[in-house]
Amino acid sequence: EGDVSIEDGSELFRAFRTRYGVAEGDTEIPSGEALPLEYNLDGLNGVSFKKGCYVGQELTARTHFNGVVRKRLMPVAFQGPVDPEIGPGTPVKVAGAKKPAGKIIAVCGDVGLAHLRLAPALAVIAKGDACTVEGTETKLVPIRPSWWPVEWGHEAS
Repeated sequence: EGDVSIEDGSELFRAFRTRYGVAEGDTEIPSGEALPLEYNLDGLNGVSFKKGCYVGQELTARTHFNGVVRKRLMPVAFQGPVDPEIGPGTPVKVAGAKKPAGKIIAVCGDVGLAHLRLAPALAVIAKGDACTVEGTETKLVPIRPSWWPVEWGHEAS
C-alpha cells in the first residue's frame, strides 16, 4: 500500500531470511570457523562439488559425500518475551541433556537463527517440545525449513 523505506525493506528482508533459516554475512556465518554444510550453503547452491582448489574443499567434499552433517543452522521461534540478554553465542539447552544442543547465531524479533546439533533439535520438533535458552526463562522451538532436502537430518538419527 505505501512506500517502504530502505531501512524498513532491509529489516523485512532480514526477518524473511531468518524465518527461512538463511544466514548472511560474517556475523552470521563466522569466517574461519563456519563449515559451509553446517550453514546450509550446499542447499543454497553456495558450494560447488565440481570445482576444486578452494580452502576447505577436501573437508567439505568428504563430509558431503559421506552424507553425515551433525549440525545445521536452523530457524527458531521464541516463545514468550525474548530476554534482551540473548544474542550470538548464547547456548541452547534441551531438557535432560548434559551439553548444549547448540548456540544462538542471530535474533530478529520473535525468531532467530541457531546452530544446532540435529539429533536433539529434530527430537524436540518430533515431540512438539521446546528448548531453553541457557541462563534465561526464554524457550525456543527449532524449525525444520520447508526448503530443506528430505534427506537432511536423517543422518543424525
